[in-house]
Amino acid sequence: MRFSILSLILLASAFASPAFAAQGEVCRSEPLAPTMQEPVAQLTNEVKFNCPSLGEVRLPEIYQKGWRIVQTWAGMVPKPEGAPATNLMYSSYIALIEKI
Repeated sequence: MRFSILSLILLASAFASPAFAAQGEVCRSEPLAPTMQEPVAQLTNEVKFNCPSLGEVRLPEIYQKGWRIVQTWAGMVPKPEGAPATNLMYSSYIALIEKI
């Protein structure tokens, strides 16, 4: 009897898990111009992110729309088309967000 109850619980939890999974997305900022003082642009509330479900948003708007930021990290990207020439690399931020 004990084995069958445990099997039933495990089977039910395997099918219920996807129902409780959070919705997550990866958002990317526009390329940010470097300066001699800040070779890697700082992440601020003014940085715009492009998210699949939210469109173009800033960090506070992500929270206002019912999402939360799980993690952010910076990366280097090539100079955007038409941007001024520089010896420094442009930066872009990636944000992993999750629906609350």
